[in-house]
Amino acid sequence: MQWFKHDCDAINSQTAQYLISKCGMAGYGMFVGVMEKIGASMDGADCSTSVTYTLKVWSNFFQISPKKFRDFAEILQNLPKKLKKDAKIFVEVYEDEGDVLLRFDYPAMLKKRDEYSKKKERKVSKNPDNVQTNSGQCPDTIRTSSGQCPEREDKEEDKEKIREDKNKRDMCDCQSHDSQEVELELHEYGKSFLFKVNPENFSWQNLFEEFKRCYPRRKKSMQWAPVKTKFQEKTYFATSEPLKKKVQRWYRITERLTQYEREIEAEMAEKESQGKEYNRDYIKTPAAWLNLYDWDEELEEGS
Repeated sequence: MQWFKHDCDAINSQTAQYLISKCGMAGYGMFVGVMEKIGASMDGADCSTSVTYTLKVWSNFFQISPKKFRDFAEILQNLPKKLKKDAKIFVEVYEDEGDVLLRFDYPAMLKKRDEYSKKKERKVSKNPDNVQTNSGQCPDTIRTSSGQCPEREDKEEDKEKIREDKNKRDMCDCQSHDSQEVELELHEYGKSFLFKVNPENFSWQNLFEEFKRCYPRRKKSMQWAPVKTKFQEKTYFATSEPLKKKVQRWYRITERLTQYEREIEAEMAEKESQGKEYNRDYIKTPAAWLNLYDWDEELEEGS
C-alpha cells in the first residue's frame, strides 16, 4: 500500500481524544504510526490487517522507552466498551521465548486503502499467478502505479443457483471433529447448548470464503472485494477476540442466512405458482444483508 485515507478531523474522534487524555499527543501519534505500519505491510497479495513486532522493535520505531509503549498498548487494549466500536483496533500482548510481542489488528484499514491496492487485490484474487514481484516487474493484467491499465478487469461469472445443501450447513467445516476441537456453551433462542469447533479454522479469511460460497447468487455479477471489507467491519473477527464471540457471531450469520434462503425459496415457489419468473435482482447484495443486523445480539424466536 502506498497511502491510506485519513480524515482531516480524525483527531476529534472519541478514541483520539481518549488517547490524548491518557498519553498526550504522543498517544495520538503512536496510534497513527501503528496504522502506518499496518498499511505498509499490506499489498494486493496479502491483505492481512495486523502486524506483530517485539516490544523492543516497537519502542525503537517510536523512539520511546519500552515501558511507555507497553503502557500505550495496554490503554488501547483496554479501551472503554463504548470506544471499542469507534476504534475498531484490537491489541494482543503476549510472550514468546522470553520476548514480549505486541500484535495490532486494524480491520478498518481495508476500507482506507488506496485505489491501487484495492484494484491490485481484486486482480490477484482472480488470477493469483499474476502478482507483482519485488523486483518491480508487473504483468500487463495488473494496473501499474502510473495508473495505466492495459486490460479491463474480467467480470465474475454469473452464478444463478442456490447451493443445494444449504439446509445441511455444518458451520462451513469450521465445526471440526478432530483432536483440536474445543467445546463451547452458546446461548441463542433463549436456551443454552454445547457447540464443538476447531479454533484454527476461525480466521476471518476462512469465514469470509465460506460466506462467499454460501450466499444466494443474484442475476448480476457480484463484486466481492467491497463485501470483504464490510464482512470484516460488521463482524469483527479479530484474532485477539475471544473464540466464543467469534463462534457466536458466525452461528448467527449461518442461522440468518438459512432463514433468508428459505424466504427466497418461498418467493420463488409463489412466483412459479403464478406462472411468473422470480427476478434474482431482488436478492439483497451481501453488503446490504450484513448491514441489516447487529451480530452481537442474541437470536430470538421469529427474528
